[in-house]
Amino acid sequence: MMKRLIIVFFLVILAVSSLWCAYAREWRIPKIVQAPEIDGTITAEEWDGAFSTGEMLQTSPGNNTEPTEKTEIFMASDDQNIYIGAKCYYQNIDTMRLHHCSRDEMDDVDRIHIYLDSFHTRDKAYFFIVNPYGEQGDGIITGYHQMDFSNDIYFQSKGKTYDWGYTVEVAIPFNSIKYASGDEVSWGVLIRRYIPEKSEELSSRVFDRGEVNYYKNFNDAVFSGVPSRGNLILIPGVTGVTSVSEDLMRGGEQKEDDFSGELNLIYEPTSQMTLKATYNPDYSTVESDLFQVDVNNKYPLFFEEKRPFFLEETNPFNGPINIYHTRSIVNPLWGAKVSYNRGSNALFAMAALDEDAPGERFGATGEEDALWGFSSYKYNFGADGDMRGAVSMRSFDGRINGVASLEANYRFENGFHTHHQAVWSRTETEDGAISSPAYYSEMTFDDDIWHFELNTMAVGPDFRADMGFIPETGFHRYYSINRMVARPGRDDLFFKFADISMSGYIKTDWDHSRRLESVFEPYITFGFDRNLRARISAEYKNEYFNGSYYRQRFNGFWIQSNTFRWIGGSLFYGFGDQLWYDMSAPEICPFTHLEGDFSIRPNRMFQAFGRLVSSHMEEKYSADIFGLGMKVQFNRFFWIRLEYQRMKVDMDEASMPDRVEYYLYPLFVYQPSSLLSLSTGYRYGHGETSLPLFPLEESRTKSWFMKLSYTLDLI
Repeated sequence: MMKRLIIVFFLVILAVSSLWCAYAREWRIPKIVQAPEIDGTITAEEWDGAFSTGEMLQTSPGNNTEPTEKTEIFMASDDQNIYIGAKCYYQNIDTMRLHHCSRDEMDDVDRIHIYLDSFHTRDKAYFFIVNPYGEQGDGIITGYHQMDFSNDIYFQSKGKTYDWGYTVEVAIPFNSIKYASGDEVSWGVLIRRYIPEKSEELSSRVFDRGEVNYYKNFNDAVFSGVPSRGNLILIPGVTGVTSVSEDLMRGGEQKEDDFSGELNLIYEPTSQMTLKATYNPDYSTVESDLFQVDVNNKYPLFFEEKRPFFLEETNPFNGPINIYHTRSIVNPLWGAKVSYNRGSNALFAMAALDEDAPGERFGATGEEDALWGFSSYKYNFGADGDMRGAVSMRSFDGRINGVASLEANYRFENGFHTHHQAVWSRTETEDGAISSPAYYSEMTFDDDIWHFELNTMAVGPDFRADMGFIPETGFHRYYSINRMVARPGRDDLFFKFADISMSGYIKTDWDHSRRLESVFEPYITFGFDRNLRARISAEYKNEYFNGSYYRQRFNGFWIQSNTFRWIGGSLFYGFGDQLWYDMSAPEICPFTHLEGDFSIRPNRMFQAFGRLVSSHMEEKYSADIFGLGMKVQFNRFFWIRLEYQRMKVDMDEASMPDRVEYYLYPLFVYQPSSLLSLSTGYRYGHGETSLPLFPLEESRTKSWFMKLSYTLDLI
């Protein structure tokens, strides 16, 4: 009996070792003479000589198990492009989720993801997404699978569907990305396939869920010669806007016509360095911020960056203490930035001039041009550690706010991760210079089941980072979270996992003389088959405000479903007792919050979507946000969208005004590639502020715009 057990044991070890070797082996990407035609049709003749593999594993919900659908990958390169082909089989093509998608919007369609860690630094990578129609998504991935879609990269892609599945072909130009060049150069490469109908993810390599460094799950790909080449791109653009503003209470109308040009220049002397400059850019014509509830907020609202010039490389340089948030730059006349990567070194710098900035933002008077600057240097210690120094600056009327930051990260082999940041600021004011420190320190442990985290953050009372986002100052905070993920031993069950968590923190003032907050937050999240999730959560808070302590609670339930191909969405409902932040009369009041969204796709071209936010504090206020939209994607190049948003705030106190705002926004976009973009649209907005029986203000705005930009590849 013992002899049989020993034999079985060694057979299991041999099988596991064989599986690991099969999926962890090095990929050798050959250089081909005849490039494949990117038409979505994969033939043996075209891809003859390319690297190929059918070794894909199911990494979710299965843990490196056999996938339910077969996928074949092909890869090669020449002096101009990297070529990737994929044959994606599907047993029942009628059930596959397939519809037209706008760029970067592919969460609920069958698709292929391509990740390229082009410097093999294992701290960030480019990603490219292609669906069966050849429609595209792209960007930069940072951290543990944090996807930044802001960077549009030019590449070619085509797809075709068959009764057995679909194929995609991709060509990524070397001059579209930055990379390490040379003979026998090694990159990190990962190919993933997502099958939303089955909630299934496939990977080209054994995936370690407990690995702290996400990029260690990439395949090692050795290219047979990667050229180092220069690149010069000019992107001119023109924008025409006609705006009409009306004061409906006092009468009068203002009309303004604006036709302006912008110029963007990108110069890459080598594959490792990029210089970008922009003059007279248009930043806010096409996209608008979503309405947010701005009543009874203790801290300022955060708005994401959406402006093209600032978007690329924002995420890789944001630390826990955020000293680089470019929404601080409101009306730039020009901007310039440079990035450089070589081996273990990475450099980034940015400068911009903000026209006619109001002085009250900086504790000054009048209007002056403000100069903004940021620079960062990062050094990688192999694959698991790095250090980064950064400086941000704002100059207004000769007075400077400067911030210096030093960060260190290290990921240990046993699942531990440590992250530290030390920051110091100095601000020149009319009353003299003030300065203050801030710091962040974190220790985390992760594996397939457990997550433990301890961190502490402190921000001094006179700390200022005008180019960052610092919601509060003068505190110390000590935070802890403990999570456990329980999974069944089988992949064929309806129940997939339970995520059980307990977290909490204690916040004191800067001198540790008074406790400001203590918070305890337990929750449990359940994951089920067919894209169904649910969460039950609670929050218990004891908060010091205006000389007294207030006990608060908030319980919530959240559910998300994309079970059916034609409809999906999420809904959150929370209730409890919350604090009314009024310096003269704070009090605890019953509070409810409802938030939901939905998306309906009856066919492959049409989508309807909606958003609802409703907050109600008894005897204080009601705030409701409602949004509804529709989109028709005719093909991969042309789509139209119509959006309507409305926000209404009713204040129960007679001395506080009520508000109503709404806008209607049709938009037409033609974008055959990332080289050419034409947008035209119309925005109608209406706002009204009133007290009971007494209107205070009512206004209406109308604007029409057209924006055209084209990319000229000069080298």
